[in-house]
Amino acid sequence: MINPFPDRPRWRGVLLSLLLSAALGCAPRRAEPEAPAITWGSSRIREIEREWTSLRGVVGMGDKGLTLWIETHKLFKDRFSARDVRDLAAACNTLPTKIDCESFQGRVFAFVIESLIGEGDRAAVVALLTCRCPSRVEAADTIEHFLCFRGGMPRDSFFTFWLPRLNDPILVLGEAYAISQIPETRHELATAVRRGFADLPVHGNGDADYVANAMRWYEKEKDHLEFNSYYAGNEMGRFSVERYEREPDLYENPGGEKRQPLFVSTPSPAWLRHARRVFFPILLLYILPPAMAVIIGLWWFARRKRSA
Repeated sequence: MINPFPDRPRWRGVLLSLLLSAALGCAPRRAEPEAPAITWGSSRIREIEREWTSLRGVVGMGDKGLTLWIETHKLFKDRFSARDVRDLAAACNTLPTKIDCESFQGRVFAFVIESLIGEGDRAAVVALLTCRCPSRVEAADTIEHFLCFRGGMPRDSFFTFWLPRLNDPILVLGEAYAISQIPETRHELATAVRRGFADLPVHGNGDADYVANAMRWYEKEKDHLEFNSYYAGNEMGRFSVERYEREPDLYENPGGEKRQPLFVSTPSPAWLRHARRVFFPILLLYILPPAMAVIIGLWWFARRKRSA
């Protein structure tokens, strides 16, 4: 290519062309407006509710309850983004103070709190329970059991799988109770603590004193305590949430009936209990199957060699 201006360097023309192209043809597009935040009464949430209602009619209840739970979780996972979860948590003050765990709102609330626990966002979980605290989160899963079970699970990240999603998740109830100004929510938080610490050496004059004493006792004894996986049997047996409401003396005097405490004493140190909880599933899922495959393969080759 012949330079039409031999007295000028060619690179200046190239630079000028690039600048003109950037100014005229490569200008940045105008940012599209963000979609409005989802709320509990928005048209989008009503559309998802219609999908869930039709799904519930197809799957049914009874022995298909687990299938319904799985399909519901898949639906919410597809329809709600991480931002949607945050927006719904921020707008939970529009929900009724009593949330039915079997209703659509109850199922979405369970998904929201489970998602926040999965992210390990303790502050968001506390803020959510400060506003609304259902007695049950899923079927027979009370809020205190849900927090301790889900919060104590290992994190999803490969680099932090040895850490729990929430440290000392039971303390979340105490933190939310100290902040909440809603009488109905404070009552649900206090009764959750009373249910969890029944039959344990915790007492108090009134809800506020009891919750504070329970949190202090747990902080002092937590190195010798272990979450009791049989606690959920209380709700499926005689110690339901409704019975505690009808018979408040049941907290202190179970009347000779045996109930499972939320925590049990254990002689093993906390680090060993957590290591057992983390590495036992890894052993079952990732170590034993390949080892068994190798053993079976060696046996098969040895058998063929002997028969040859």
